[in-house]
Amino acid sequence: PYHRHPEFEVLWIEQSRGRAVVGDASIRFRPGQFFLFGGNLPHLFFNDRARARGLAKSHFIQFAVDCLGRGFWSLP
Repeated sequence: PYHRHPEFEVLWIEQSRGRAVVGDASIRFRPGQFFLFGGNLPHLFFNDRARARGLAKSHFIQFAVDCLGRGFWSLP
């Protein structure tokens, strides 16, 4: 589903091809791609059924923006 969450997210597509809707953009994705989403960025992935071979497979981690300390994102 099209959703959002406050955590940042790193996503790796291991197996699948299709289209991602991220914010107001629509892009194609394929195996091997990485994505990094900021907090509260709406996103959705759907697979191409015609090209699908087996099940879709991805891995992700979500983390709070301040998990590395408050000053991390302002480091040079």
